[in-house]
Amino acid sequence: MADGDDEGPISVPVEEPTEEEKEHWRREAALGEQITASRDNLRTQLEWVRHQANAVSTPMPVGALVPLAGELSGIAGMAQTAQSGLHDGSYALNAFHQVAYWANHAAGIASGTASLDTDTALNAALADVQNSITNALGSLQGV
Repeated sequence: MADGDDEGPISVPVEEPTEEEKEHWRREAALGEQITASRDNLRTQLEWVRHQANAVSTPMPVGALVPLAGELSGIAGMAQTAQSGLHDGSYALNAFHQVAYWANHAAGIASGTASLDTDTALNAALADVQNSITNALGSLQGV
């Protein structure tokens, strides 16, 4: 600016959002609330089943982990349901997919313990179930 050419403050036009934009923002806010509620529910369910798995003592009776299989399958189903409506490639979609994977993995191991008859095999299965639950919980970090 040259001396004496004071034009004053710059005026920026204000554009109100369109109804389309407002509706988009409402949908995104609702989706965010859905993601948060799903994450919190999954975390609560996983913490509960982890507590149950940690409460199993050794030596454990054959089939002691089988009841966890149903709960873990239910958690996997909830995680799959939580994926509906999420944007492809979103962090939440990936996290819920990972939770479903690890919960299904743990459920398969837990249900397979009905045929195990050695403490070593049962302890290995218990450790694998606990690890899978921990991985599922870790998948929810940052969601």
